[in-house]
Amino acid sequence: MSTTVVIPPDRPLDAVGPQSEREYRPRSRKFEKTILENGPNEHLDCWGYQSTVVRSILYHCVGLMTAGIGYLIFSWFPTWRLTIFKSPSSLQDADIVLIKDPHNAYYAYNIFYKIITSNIKWISPELAEFGMLTADVHAKKYGTSAKKLSLELLTFKEDLKSSQVSKDTSVENCSQPPKICSIRYFDHQHDRFLWCPQQEIFKRISGVAANLHCRDIYGRSVGISDEARQQKLSAFGPNVIDIEVKSVFRLLIEEVLNPFYCFQVFCIILWCLDDYYIYASCVLAVSIFGISLNLYETRKQRYRLREMVLKSSTKQKFMVLRMDGEFAERDPDLLVPGDVIAIPQHGCTVPCDAILIAGNCIVNEGVLTGESAPVTKVALNSQDAEVFSFEEHKRHVLFHGTSVIQTRYYEGARALAVVCQTGFYTVKGDLVRSILFPRLIGFKFYRDALRLVGVMAGIAGIGMIYSIYNNIERERMFPDPDGDGGFDFKKIIVRALDLITIVVPPALPAALTVGIVYSQRRLKKSGIFCISPSRINACGKIKLVCFDKTGTLTEEGLDLMGVIPTVDGTLTSIAEDVEQLSPADLIVVGMATCHSLTMIDGKLSGDPLDVKLFEATKWSFNEPQQREEGVGAFNTLFPVTVSPPSPVDRTPIESPERHIGIVHQFPFSSGLQRMSVITRDPNEDHFRLYVKGAPEKIVALSKPTTIPANFHKVLHFYAHQGYRVIAMGYRDLDYRLAYHQLSRLKRETVETEINFVGLLVMQNSLKDETVDVISELNAANIQTVMVTGDNLMTAVSVARKCGMVGEEENIVMVDVMSPDEITGARAHILWRYADSAYSASEAGSFADADSDTGSAPSRAVSAHEFCIAMKHPQYHFAMNGRSFSALVENFPELVPKILVQGAVFARFSPDQKTELVEKYIDLDYITAMVGDGANDCGALKAAHAGISLSEAEASVASPFTSNKNTIECVPCVIKEGRCALVTSFGVFKYMALYSIVQFVATLIAYQKGTILADPHFLYLDLFITTTVAILMGYTQPFPNLIRQRPSASLMSPNTIASILMHMVIVVGFQAVTIVSLENQPWFELANNGTETEEIKMCWETTVLVIVAAFQDLILAFVFSKGPPYRQPIYTNVYFLCALVFLAGVTTVLLMYVPGWLQWFLQVVYDFNNPHTFYRLFLLGLMATNFVTAFVLEEFMIDRTWFKRVIRALRRKKASKSRFKLVRRELLKKPNWPPVGETTYTKVNDDSASLSSSDAEPKSTRL
Repeated sequence: MSTTVVIPPDRPLDAVGPQSEREYRPRSRKFEKTILENGPNEHLDCWGYQSTVVRSILYHCVGLMTAGIGYLIFSWFPTWRLTIFKSPSSLQDADIVLIKDPHNAYYAYNIFYKIITSNIKWISPELAEFGMLTADVHAKKYGTSAKKLSLELLTFKEDLKSSQVSKDTSVENCSQPPKICSIRYFDHQHDRFLWCPQQEIFKRISGVAANLHCRDIYGRSVGISDEARQQKLSAFGPNVIDIEVKSVFRLLIEEVLNPFYCFQVFCIILWCLDDYYIYASCVLAVSIFGISLNLYETRKQRYRLREMVLKSSTKQKFMVLRMDGEFAERDPDLLVPGDVIAIPQHGCTVPCDAILIAGNCIVNEGVLTGESAPVTKVALNSQDAEVFSFEEHKRHVLFHGTSVIQTRYYEGARALAVVCQTGFYTVKGDLVRSILFPRLIGFKFYRDALRLVGVMAGIAGIGMIYSIYNNIERERMFPDPDGDGGFDFKKIIVRALDLITIVVPPALPAALTVGIVYSQRRLKKSGIFCISPSRINACGKIKLVCFDKTGTLTEEGLDLMGVIPTVDGTLTSIAEDVEQLSPADLIVVGMATCHSLTMIDGKLSGDPLDVKLFEATKWSFNEPQQREEGVGAFNTLFPVTVSPPSPVDRTPIESPERHIGIVHQFPFSSGLQRMSVITRDPNEDHFRLYVKGAPEKIVALSKPTTIPANFHKVLHFYAHQGYRVIAMGYRDLDYRLAYHQLSRLKRETVETEINFVGLLVMQNSLKDETVDVISELNAANIQTVMVTGDNLMTAVSVARKCGMVGEEENIVMVDVMSPDEITGARAHILWRYADSAYSASEAGSFADADSDTGSAPSRAVSAHEFCIAMKHPQYHFAMNGRSFSALVENFPELVPKILVQGAVFARFSPDQKTELVEKYIDLDYITAMVGDGANDCGALKAAHAGISLSEAEASVASPFTSNKNTIECVPCVIKEGRCALVTSFGVFKYMALYSIVQFVATLIAYQKGTILADPHFLYLDLFITTTVAILMGYTQPFPNLIRQRPSASLMSPNTIASILMHMVIVVGFQAVTIVSLENQPWFELANNGTETEEIKMCWETTVLVIVAAFQDLILAFVFSKGPPYRQPIYTNVYFLCALVFLAGVTTVLLMYVPGWLQWFLQVVYDFNNPHTFYRLFLLGLMATNFVTAFVLEEFMIDRTWFKRVIRALRRKKASKSRFKLVRRELLKKPNWPPVGETTYTKVNDDSASLSSSDAEPKSTRL
C-alpha cells in the first residue's frame, strides 16, 4: 500500500518512501539484509550492492536514450535502480547500500573511503579500539607492527587480524609502518556509519566506546596530539550542528525534479504541442509562482531553525589540555571526543556533550528540559567501575547548548570536562535531526487518495483508447484532401495524452493542502505552532489523548500543606506549620538538607519543590564566598552548609552556631523516584544520609521496625484526596567512613536500612481550564488517559477531580508481580478497587520495591472483602510503571484489554510513556500526547499528534507547540484537524468530479469533431476551479466537538457512492444538454466532415463549456460542507461571494455575450437570433442539476439511514479497528475483570497461558 510522502529538503533524491508494506528482498537470496543499530531504540535494514561494468553501461544507456527521464524516475525509486542496474553483494564488497528505516522509507547511499593518515606517527587509540580502521599493508610483513596499533587489517589475500595494545605505542618504533590508514563509511541523516571489519558490519560512530568504564574516562583525560585531532576530525567531522540553507538554484532544481512539478512540465509541453499556448503560459506562470513561494518558505524555515540552533551555540574559544599538560586555546568547531576542556570561570554555553571530571557546575538546562530551575553537575567518580551510560550518569554530563551559570572548584584547581560527543551526535544534535527528518505517519486519507488517482488514471486510459479510435475513424471516414492519405499520428497521440492531463489534474496535490494551510494559519493565530503540517489532517481522527499530570492538568508549583512526623512508631496528626516542630526534629533537618539548591546572585535557586520545603523551615543557606561574580571556590571542607534560625527567633538548640554541611548529593532520579544527600553535623562523629522520595520507594528501603503502623492508611487518605505525598528517612553511616571515601560510595549501598521519619504533604491544584477541556473531550467520545510519574493514588484522585473518571465509574487497580526465581512464585495479577481503604498488597508487604532490593513478596492475601457491585462496563484500570512492565512481559494477551479500559498510568518513566503511546497506536488509536517537559519528548514524537506546552528546544521537536501552558489547545487542534480533513475530502471530491466534467465534455467534443479552445480551459481551470478550490478551505471549524469523527477513508462506500452518483448526474445532464441541442430545428453540426481541422468556436463547444462551468460551481457548493465539522457556508463570505460572482458571469455568458467577449472566450452568440428560449431551457436545466446534486449530498449521502443501507448491502458486521474489537470482546464478558481474585500464569508455560474456557490466564479467588 503506497502513501504520499513529503521528502524533507535535506533528504537526498535517492530517498523515497514508504513504498510498500511488503518486505523488500533483493533478487539474490545469497545476501540477506543486515540489521544496523541506529541508536538505542531504532534499527535499520541494510542491503549491499556492487556496480558492474555491464549494468552501469546499461543504466546510462537507458538514461541517455530516454533523454534523462530514466535517470529521473530511478532517482524517485532507488529500489528499482539498484535491483535492475546493480548486483547484490555482501556489505564487505559493496560500493552502495540500500537502507530501510522503521517507517518503511528507502534510501540509497554511496560508500566512501577516507584516508585518516598516510604518514602515521601514531594513531589515536580511541579510533583504533572502535575497530573501524583499515590498514593497507602486507599482513605477513607488517602484521606485528599493525597489531601494536590495535588496527584491523583488511587485505586482498589475508583475513582480519586484531589485538589490543597500550595507547602510547608509536609507529615510528616499528620497523615498517603501514602505508595508509583509512575508514570506509556512509552518511545517513547526519549520522555516520563506519565499517567494522572484525564484525563485518557498519556501525554508527560514537564518541564514547561501548562498555567504557567511568574510571577509564579519567585514564584518558591526558589530552590528545594534533595528529590524533586531525584523525578524529576526519572520522567525526567538525563540532558543528550545521543547518544547511541550500542555494536558490539548488532548491529550484530539486523542486522542479519533484514528481508533482515534473508532471506539470509534461502537461505544459503537451499543451504547447496541442497549440494551447495561452493556457500553457498561464499554468507555467502559476507554477513559477508556486515554486517561488515554496522556495521562500523552505529557506525561511531553514533560517529560522538555524537561528534557533545558533541561539544555544557558541563561538567562544576554550582552553584545551595538550599532551604536555599545558592548555591551549581552541575554536569550539575543532573540539573532538577525548579533548579535555576547562570550563570558563564566568560560565559559558556548552559547545558539546562533555563529562565533568573536576569541579562542580551550576547549569541551566531549560533549552532541553523546559525547567527553569538550575541543576548542579558534579564530577564523575574517578574510582567508579560502572560502565558509563548517559542516562545513568547524566548528573555528570554537560549537554550541548546548555548554559553554565557558575563553576565551583577547590582552590588551585579548575572545572574540567572530557568531550564525549560532538556535532549531530550530541543530545541537541539528535533533537535537530528529529526536526529535519520527522517521523512519517501512514494516514489512511493519503493512501486512499493515491488509490483514487490510480482509478482516475484508469478512466483516462479508457478515454485515451476511445479518443484514438474516434480520431482514427474520423480520419478514415473524412480523409484530408490535401494530405497523403495517411493518419496524423501526432494529432491522435497528443489528443489522447491530453485526456490524462484532464482526468488527473496537475493541481491536485496542491489543492489537497489548501485546508491544511488555512488550519495551520489559524492555529498560529491561536498560539499553536505546527512543524509537521501533514499531521493536521490526522488530528481530525484523534480518538485518544494522553495527558501528563504535573504542569499539564495541574499547576506547576506545589505548596506545602503540612508535615506528618513519626512519633513512637505512629504517624501523628499533620503539622501545617513547620515551626510547630523542633528544629532538631529529624524530619525538619531532612527538609533543610535533602535538596540540590544553590545560591545564584544572592537568590536561592533550584527545584521549586526543594525551594518550598527549605523556605518552610526558615533555616539559613550558606555557601563559600564568591571571589568573583559567578565563580565559587571551595576553600572549606563543606561547600554548602545550612543552619537553623537564631535563638532570638526560635528556642535554642545544641549550639547557636550550629551548621550542618551538605557533603555529597545523589540527585533525584525519575527511575529510582528519590534523591538523597550525605550531611555532617560538627557535633556528631559520623556522617548522616537523608533521603526523600516516593513513599512506596522509601518504605521499601526502610527498616520494617521504623515503618509506622498506620502508614498505608494515612498515605491512602491524603493520596486519595489528590495531595502529593513525599516520604523522608535517614541513616547514620559508619563512623569509620572518611571524607575522601564519600565520592566512591554507591547510592544502592547507602540507600538501604533507612529509618523512616515522616511524610511531607504537598498540595497541587488543577488548572482552571482542565475540567472544562476534559468534559468537552468526554462529550465528544474521545478517550482521555493520564500518564504521569506521580503517585498512583494521587493520579487516581486527580483523574476523578478533572472528570477523566466519572463519579459512578469504578477504578480497578491492576497490580502485576513478576515471577520470583528464588521462591518459585509465578507471575500473577491482583485485581482490586482503588476505593478500598487500603489494599491487600499494602497489608501484606511494602509494594513497589526497587528491582535492586530483591524480589517482591507475593501479594496473595484476602482481597474479596473489597468487592462491590459494579455495572459493567463502567470501570477503568489504573496501574503503575512496574506493573506495566511486568504485564507486558508476562501477560501480553491482557495488554490490549487493560489499555482499552485504562485511565491512569502512574510512576511511568519517560521510556514507558513512549512505549505506552506506541502500544495505543498498535491498537489502531489515532493518539495525541500532551506534555510540558523533556521527560515527555519521546511520547510527544511517537504520537500522531504530540502537543507540547513547553517552548524548550527538546519539546519544540513535537509536531505541535502551544505558547499557552494550558490544555485548551487540545480541542482547538482537534477542531482544526476535523475542519482540515473535511476540507481535504471536499476538495478531493471536487477535483475528481471537476475532472470528470471536463473529461466528458472533451470526449463529446472529440466525438463531434470539435475541441475546446484555450479560453475555455482558462475559464474553467484558472478562473473557476482555482478560485473555488482556494477559497473552499477558508471556512472555519465548528465551535463544538461531536461524538462522531469524520471519515478518513476516500475508499469508504459512502465516498465512492457519492462520487459515482454525482458522476452519473454530471454525465446525464451533459448528455441531455447535447441531445437537446441537436434536436433544435435551427441547429447544424459545426463539423459534418467537410472540415479537416477541429472547430473551436461553435454551438457544441459553447454549450459544453457553459454547462461544465455551472457544474463546477454546483459541485463546489455541495462539497463545501458545513456543520458539524465546519461552520455554515454563509460564514465563508469570500467563498460565497466568489460562487455568486462566478455564477453571475456564467449566466451572462449564457444569456448575453458582447461581441468583444465572444472573440475572447470563443463562444457563440447571434444578436439577430439569440435563441433565448433554448438558453432559458439550459438555465433551468442547470437549476435542476443544482437541486439534484444538493438533495443527493445533503439528504442522502450524509444521512445515517443511507450509511446503514450501505452497511447492510455490504453485509459488514463491525469495524476492524483493533481497539473496537477488544472493546466488543469485553462487552461479552460481564464477569471480567476478576476483582478480588489473583490471576496466575500456568506452571508449565513460558508465557502467560490461556485457559481453555475463556482464553484468559487462570484466576483464583483468594
